[in-house]
Amino acid sequence: MRFIPFAILAGAAAWLASRWDSLPERWVIHWGPGGVPNGYASKTFGGVFGPLLFAAALAVFLELIAELTERITRARRMPRLARAYGNFVRWVSIAVVASIAAVTVLLPSSTPPSPRLILGMILGSIVLALVAGGLGLASAVREMTAKGESLPKGYGPLLYRNPEDPRLLVPKLSGVGWTLNFAHRSAWLLLALLLLPVLVALIIAFAAAR
Repeated sequence: MRFIPFAILAGAAAWLASRWDSLPERWVIHWGPGGVPNGYASKTFGGVFGPLLFAAALAVFLELIAELTERITRARRMPRLARAYGNFVRWVSIAVVASIAAVTVLLPSSTPPSPRLILGMILGSIVLALVAGGLGLASAVREMTAKGESLPKGYGPLLYRNPEDPRLLVPKLSGVGWTLNFAHRSAWLLLALLLLPVLVALIIAFAAAR
């Protein structure tokens, strides 16, 4: 899986290079309120291939996170989960890179997609990636259970829930970062507060894309 994002980017770059002569001199890359264009890119190397180079750097960064997560989880003697955690990050990488590549290819076309379609495509791909990664983690946990292995108390493949633990923040099972103890109501409240700005931003973005 680690090479899929780079294969996607290579394909997008090859497509754009083959269509160079037919690309417009300028195209819209950003829309303001009401769907009014207010940002443009031009037919230069940076304008055409810059987003793909950014996506490549992002893919490298996410692969490093995936490798680090695998190593730490494996060091905790959970090899089955290690691969699943690494692949979870890789699914996200594929979704993000594929979205950037698709937008980079489609925007300079003769019939560019609408802002709302772009937002829907990005959100849809990320949701699918999270579902695929979650299914992989669930499968790894089932394999562990079948082998007579168990997770540390309170831990699930993605969430931590232990009412006997007074802590609100606990180390992630993967060992990289922290997670909330969802046995406490304050954890759900904090999660809602963290997600609220994102939800408001998405509502505004979809409303502005009309």
